Amino acid sequence: MSSGGLQDFDTTDPEVWDDIFKVNVYAGLHITQAAAPILPPGSSIIFTVSSAGALPQAGLIAYSASKGALRNFVNGAAAELIKKGIRVNGVAPGLTYTPLLVFGGLDEKQVDEFFKTLEPIGRMQQPAELAPVYVTLADDQASYVVGSIYGTHGGILAVY
Repeated sequence: MSSGGLQDFDTTDPEVWDDIFKVNVYAGLHITQAAAPILPPGSSIIFTVSSAGALPQAGLIAYSASKGALRNFVNGAAAELIKKGIRVNGVAPGLTYTPLLVFGGLDEKQVDEFFKTLEPIGRMQQPAELAPVYVTLADDQASYVVGSIYGTHGGILAVY
């Protein structure tokens, strides 16, 4: 979900907050409510919660707050749905090179240069680097992993 660009907290239209929460929080609720009755025991629901939910960013407060709410939703839904044998977990990516993060027409190399000082690993992650985390959480061998948030953040955060 795009935050609609960087937002000044003092002047952000409440409708922007509504839109962001509808996409990032309410959609998860509605999808989970629709899926839970038809998922068999052993199923897994995995949300993308974002590292911004644990470390709010200036200019992205609505987005960060929505992802923080989604983190809490993952924990609550996990506690409820494990009674039905359904596991709920989340993945919290850090900065990921996607079209939404191409600032002002910068290419991947320019973005990496910009973030070199912020990311201990020296670059942004690629979307494909997230796949193993989702696959692991979906696997039956992760049957004891419930209500967890897995971070993929290149070492920038240690809050998981």
